[in-house]
Amino acid sequence: MKVSIIGAGNMGGAIARGLVNSGKVAAGDITLTARHRESLDVFAPQGFVLTTDNASAASGADMVMIAVKPAAVFAVVDEIAASLADGSVVVCIAAGIDPDEFIGHLDAAGKAAVDLVYVIPNTAVENCSGVSFVTPVRDNHNSAGKVAELFGAMGLVKVVDMEGLVAGMALSSCGIAYAMKYIQSCIEVGCSLGFSAEEARSIVLSTVGGAAGLLSYRDSSPEIEIRRVATPGGHTEKGLRRMDAAGFTEIIKAAMLDSE
Repeated sequence: MKVSIIGAGNMGGAIARGLVNSGKVAAGDITLTARHRESLDVFAPQGFVLTTDNASAASGADMVMIAVKPAAVFAVVDEIAASLADGSVVVCIAAGIDPDEFIGHLDAAGKAAVDLVYVIPNTAVENCSGVSFVTPVRDNHNSAGKVAELFGAMGLVKVVDMEGLVAGMALSSCGIAYAMKYIQSCIEVGCSLGFSAEEARSIVLSTVGGAAGLLSYRDSSPEIEIRRVATPGGHTEKGLRRMDAAGFTEIIKAAMLDSE
């Protein structure tokens, strides 16, 4: 399979590395583009095909992923449309793009035989522990199934409707940044308690990873595991009360709802 990723930024680069790390696509079968050649230099040692020409990248590709900023999506579509092969699939990674308008751009270029699938992943696809939401827009060639299989090799995949795509973006694509914010805060506290930055980082990463692993191992819920730790009147319960008093849960909810 030949895959082209238009826009080798943070998300496009994470997908490219994830595809290789998953073993699903060889680096030599992935073409990456960027506006400036120097932006691609970091990918050179890994064997990707690199170019600043979006149209040439799209030519001959089985799957073209558009991972540019939302405001640039339709300019890119118009730029590459003539190069898209019939039966190929365009995967839109950008959020908030009107599907009818996208189809209109493809059809205006005579590309009614090109499928369109929306995907909202998070950056953890790079190490194959990501979460991706897949929404078929035009799917005449089972393209959504192929896209879901590809992203499924890089972590958890959910095939959803457009409403689910927006919800998934808030919960996971944006949510990974909120999880990082919690981790960052804990590391800072660890440093204030006397640990080195390296020690605090390793302790916090192990704690967060252990919490997630324990939920899976026990097939448990956060509420149950919190009760196992929070002895009535103890230090943990005191900390949890402080978090509740500060509106911790409501802050997280508000942040995610603002992301929709």
